[in-house]
Amino acid sequence: MENDQFLGAVTTAIEAAQGFLDTDRAYGPDDPRTVAKKERLAEAMQTLTPSNVDMPELHVVRAEPEFRGPVADPQRWSQVRAYLTHGCELPAPWVDALHDEGKIYADLQGNAVFIGENEHGVPTAAYIRGSNPGMVGTRGEPGWFTVRLGGDAVPEVLILAESPVDVLSALEMYRRLYRDRPDGKGERGPVTVMATEGAGPMPHWAIRETLNRGGMVRVATDNTPVGELIWQQLREQYTSGPVVRWRPSMKDWSDDLRFHNACYRDPREADRQLHERQRENAPDAQAHAAVRETIRRLAPAPPRDGWDRER
Repeated sequence: MENDQFLGAVTTAIEAAQGFLDTDRAYGPDDPRTVAKKERLAEAMQTLTPSNVDMPELHVVRAEPEFRGPVADPQRWSQVRAYLTHGCELPAPWVDALHDEGKIYADLQGNAVFIGENEHGVPTAAYIRGSNPGMVGTRGEPGWFTVRLGGDAVPEVLILAESPVDVLSALEMYRRLYRDRPDGKGERGPVTVMATEGAGPMPHWAIRETLNRGGMVRVATDNTPVGELIWQQLREQYTSGPVVRWRPSMKDWSDDLRFHNACYRDPREADRQLHERQRENAPDAQAHAAVRETIRRLAPAPPRDGWDRER
């Protein structure tokens, strides 16, 4: 092949390769236009290859699409920050620090957006919480909203909570109850808190790493059927290491934090809130009657030995 012919063949092959890549990126590998461009590239490459050499199969390595969370609206951040620090009573320094890191921000609708990461620290999920009740988390690829509190090498603690707000609430309660104890005997190991978003995928890689390093896993899920289900499943799955239940005294850790704050501000108001919540959550007379009837029908007959009285 003459030099001019060779240069022309190389130019043709380069143009065919670029055309194939552009069409594959735009329409996918199975589109007829992509198949035609692939055949044209193979023909162009054939002119540059001796007849006794087999042509390699063409493969295109596609990069994983980059995760993109909801569009941020900086003008709404003050509104979202007020909701988190005053409505949810989360520590303002933590909220500000996570906002500076891009892990919490406001979207165009004024919702709080929490960014979750995979085990490699790559953003893969967005959880949305609005100022109006009823907003739920939304998930892209599996990922967990995670916050950390530094410390000495041991002992290491991993806390599993349900929502991002519960994550920050549980971490603050842990700091008050275990880290900054008045007697000076607080724990000093590093603490990681992760959001499971209800009964979503569990970060089993983080649980195994914590247990393998001699750490402890605290299951801080809500006092709800879902929270209990998560706890029972983890307790059955991890029997060789310290996996314990860390139960909030109220429905969830967000309620616990607000009640704890109320105790500091006004003990009388805190007592009123506590009685109000107990009244709201107490079973009514009909529920009590249904429970007694179920026990009467299904429970075994009590022994008649004089010890059948309630004790």
